[in-house]
Parts: sequence; structure tokens; C-alpha cells
Amino acid sequence: MTLPAIRPDAPLMRRLPPRIRELAARTMATCQAELPLYALLPQEEIDGEMADIVVKNIRVYLDSIRAGRTPTESELATIMSSAMRRAEERIPLADVLAAYHIGARVCWQAMIQLAGPDDTDDLLAAGTYMMTHMQAVTAAISTAFLEVQQTIYGEEREARRALCAALLAGQPAEELADKAGVPIAPAYLVLAIEVLVPQTGDSTTTAGAAVAARRRIRRTQGELDAFAQAPVIGTIDGGTGIALLPAATASLDTMRTGLPDLVARLTDALDAPTVAAVCEATTPARLPEAADQAREITQLVRALHYPPGLYHLDDVLLEYQLTRPSPARDRLAARLAELAEHPHLLNALRAHALHGNNRQAAAAELHVHPNTFDYRLRRAATITGLDPARPDHARVIAAALTVLDHA
Repeated sequence: MTLPAIRPDAPLMRRLPPRIRELAARTMATCQAELPLYALLPQEEIDGEMADIVVKNIRVYLDSIRAGRTPTESELATIMSSAMRRAEERIPLADVLAAYHIGARVCWQAMIQLAGPDDTDDLLAAGTYMMTHMQAVTAAISTAFLEVQQTIYGEEREARRALCAALLAGQPAEELADKAGVPIAPAYLVLAIEVLVPQTGDSTTTAGAAVAARRRIRRTQGELDAFAQAPVIGTIDGGTGIALLPAATASLDTMRTGLPDLVARLTDALDAPTVAAVCEATTPARLPEAADQAREITQLVRALHYPPGLYHLDDVLLEYQLTRPSPARDRLAARLAELAEHPHLLNALRAHALHGNNRQAAAAELHVHPNTFDYRLRRAATITGLDPARPDHARVIAAALTVLDHA
């Protein structure tokens, strides 16, 4: 890029350097006045390191003008080091960038005040250098922040995942909690989540799918943290997994009443139907059992093609019990075993169990004529000895289908 030339003896180049310290102090005072977070920082840090980096930044700008170039990598390294420290202090990137733009504004206003009638061309050229300087500085600061955040948040994320894994495995977790900066709560609501996202077979969408998955993770985590008003640990990956909602034992009932709204917000935020199941762990020691049960409820709801939403054990008591290992469960599955080679007959029984005596609706779901549907039911009855038209047989068929679909 070709940059305009400024005379080395231009009045602007002679008048500005003696005022650098004054401009740095004015910049920091303006930051404290306009940026609430900077008003909370220690004055020692404001007057010390931060003012020094403003001085260095102005000097880099003036050196670039004298040399007719953009800032070099070595010049930007000092600015990046300072930005990394701000990132480690958890000062938001937006505030840091705003502070640098305040510095540019203060410097530009000073140049306008110092310019004489004959300095118009030099002032315009200095404006071009200011824009290229801020372009380079903004990129350097953003890069520095990204590097620090990837390290900090990567370590924090892994520490929280390790804490969650230990709690779900019933292992000692106090040291992991200290490392993650997340206290172990007296009790938890365990939420199993599955976001039903349509999958495409197009390999060209792989990159887009990865971006969408990361977006779902961020949105899900944001909704969970806002609901619990505390950091929520879990195994959420692309919208599917376990979330541990911390609570005081006495507040479990209150939190539970808000869960339907939470699931509704997740559905809206993720733009996809969501199945969730909740179980409570009144002590951390009960987390493994509660998590296993919540997962099983979610899987059961999916297998039985129930509508999206929030489910408790009470919503699927019969279905849950039917799928527990027992001789009766195995016998139920055996009653329909002969239909394994006739999936169209199994689907007919499923439609009948769902729609009952409404043969028109059942046939429509299968995209067949009602007479064809009736024939399939009769054929299934002949093979299994179970007649869907008989209420006692219908109950056995429904139970057997529950076992088969959850197997």
C-alpha cells in the first residue's frame, strides 16, 4: 500500500511529540469518563502501565509516519503483549478496542488544534496514517485476545467438563471444583437435553454443521447459566448431553416449576425442537443415578416418538417400568418377535396403538388405504395371536411395542 508523504520538518511532526505524555493522560481520563469498567480499575494501573502503552502507541504512529509505512510486527508486539494482559484480567475486548479508539480520537483532535493554515495536506495525510494504524492495531489486539481466550476458556471448559465427569461418576470432586472455579452445590436438577436437529447427508455442509454445532453449544450454555443464575456444568455438545443445574435443596421445587419455560427458550434459541428430561439429585452423591435416569427417559421418549418438550419420570411411568430388565419384558418382546421380518405389520400396530379406533388417521399416517390398514392388522393378528381389536390384546401389543422400540 502506498501511503502519502509528510514532510519530516512539518509543523505537526514537531509540535506533537512534546505533548505525548499529556495526550496519554487525557486519553486515560477520557476512558475513565466514557467506559464504566475503566472507572473501576486501580488508578495506579491507569497512570502506570496503561498510560505507558498509550505513549508507546502514539510513538509507533509517529514513527510510521516518518518512515512512510504501516506499523511493523515488532512495534505491534508491545501492543499485543498489553492486550494479552487485559484479556487475562478479563477486560472485555470491546472495552479495550474502545480505549484505543479514544486514544486515536484524542490524538487526532490534538493534531487538528496544532495544525496551521499551511498544514492541510499534512493533516489529511496524517489521517490516512491514523486509519491504517488503527487497522493494524485492531487486528493485533483481536489476535492477542483470541489467543488468550482460547487458552483460558479452553482450560476452563476442560476443567468444568472434568468436574462434571467426576460428579457423574460418583468420584471425589473437591479439587476439580477448586480448579474449575465452580463450587459443588448442595443439590442439583439433572437435565438431559437432546436438540432434534435435522441432519443432511451433503458432505459440503460439514464446515457449516460444525459452526452450527458451536453456536448451539453457546446458546444452550447461555440459556442454562441465565436460568440457574450460576455457572452450569455439563456435557452439552452441539445441544445434546447432560446439564447439572445447581440448587439449594429447599429450592428444587421452585426451580422445577421454571423448567418448561427453560426448554421453550432453548427451543426458540436453537430453532429446533428439543426433548428434555429432568431428575433431581438431593445430594451430589445421587448425581450418577439421577443422570442415568434422565438419559433413559430422554431415550425412551425419542424411541416412542413422543412430541418434543420436558418430561419427568411421572410422564412415562408405565413405559419406563416396561423397559426394565425382567423375564416379563423379554416375554413381551417375544410376543411380537415373529413380526421382525414384517416391518410394515409392526408399523400398522404402532399406528393403531397411537390412533386407537381412528382407522382413517392411522391409515393416513401410513399412507395406505383404510382397507389395506385393516388387512395388515388382521395379518398381524394371525401371525402373533394378538388381535388389536380386543382391549386386553391391545394393551399387550402396546406394551410389547414399547419394549421393542426401546431395545
